[in-house]
Amino acid sequence: MTLGQLKLILAQRKLRPNKKLGQNFLYDPNMIARVLRSINVAKEETIVEVGPGMGALTEGLLGSAKDIWGVELDKGFSEYLKERFSGFPNFHLVHEDILRWSLPQVEGKIVLAGNLPYQISSPFLEWLVQNRHRISRAFITVQSEFARRMTAQPGAREASSLSCFVQMYTKPEILFKIPRTVFYPSPEVDSAFVKLILLEKPAVPVRDEQSFRGLIRKGFSHRRKTLANALHKELELPRQKVEQFLTELRLSPDIRAEKLTLQQWAWLSDQIKSLTKGSD
Repeated sequence: MTLGQLKLILAQRKLRPNKKLGQNFLYDPNMIARVLRSINVAKEETIVEVGPGMGALTEGLLGSAKDIWGVELDKGFSEYLKERFSGFPNFHLVHEDILRWSLPQVEGKIVLAGNLPYQISSPFLEWLVQNRHRISRAFITVQSEFARRMTAQPGAREASSLSCFVQMYTKPEILFKIPRTVFYPSPEVDSAFVKLILLEKPAVPVRDEQSFRGLIRKGFSHRRKTLANALHKELELPRQKVEQFLTELRLSPDIRAEKLTLQQWAWLSDQIKSLTKGSD
């Protein structure tokens, strides 16, 4: 579908991209082909497509997957998709918010794909992790900066609690960048196409996953402070105790949150959990 064809269909059906829903439609045929090659879904697999929009990817996926579930929140585009793909028995349309939708019961694990609106990127990752035991891998288009944060390694400027969370439960990889010029309407920033392999178990063993997730959020909540200061304030722990933990990890008391590895975060979480449990 060319840009001209896309605009013509939108005009004929009196549809327009919804800015509140973050709708930017990929239309470039070369980029669409590259995305489809990367997804590389097998004939026996089921794929869930988040926000199919105009169906640019759907059309290519229909001939590859066993079944496709298109989850589209916009009513107007849902009606268009239902009409366009009515002749395909393996296409199932769901007019729903992906964050409120329960995955279908299918044989094997699901493959997930979608161009994510920026405003749901973080909540979507939470949803993805909650459903990780039923999903084998996910292919998502997100803003470039967000992709760099997801894949950032310890010590990188982009390292954050998001990096730790994503890498605890998935194996993320930026496959390629997608320029803003291949979307309509054109977003303000470039995007990246990211592959996430969902892990059967957390990347690093930890006693309490909820405590671990709370710790990394609090540890990164004051990026300009040292980790000891941040945790002293957020957890109301004696600063000397926090520094003792860091010393046991052979880390400087002045270290900042972005320097720690997942293993170090997990160990620190276990120690703090044991300490606070003992004081209950």
